Amino acid sequence: MAAEHDEHPERDDGRGGQRKDEMGDRLDDQSDSHDVRQRAVPNELMGRVGGVYRVCIMGGIVIGTPLGGLLARQFGVTAPFWFGFFGSALLVVLLWREFDHIVHAGDR
Repeated sequence: MAAEHDEHPERDDGRGGQRKDEMGDRLDDQSDSHDVRQRAVPNELMGRVGGVYRVCIMGGIVIGTPLGGLLARQFGVTAPFWFGFFGSALLVVLLWREFDHIVHAGDR
């Protein structure tokens, strides 16, 4: 009985797994971003921010899949991984000063 152990039993598809349209929820549950959002976003805006977050995840998948394919075709199979690595590193460098404010937003 997978539904007994499922964190969200109402999302059970009857076969012990989650529906495909809830892939964003699975990604969200496996990261700390949910915790950070709960600390940084006022309660009255949580639904809207969660919706924007989900649209960004799904949009990233829609845009990233063909982009990764083009990169792999043009520069080799490892190119999308290097692109993701350097893109993530660039974001960390650009946002480094904001991380402390974001993580401790609920402490104020």
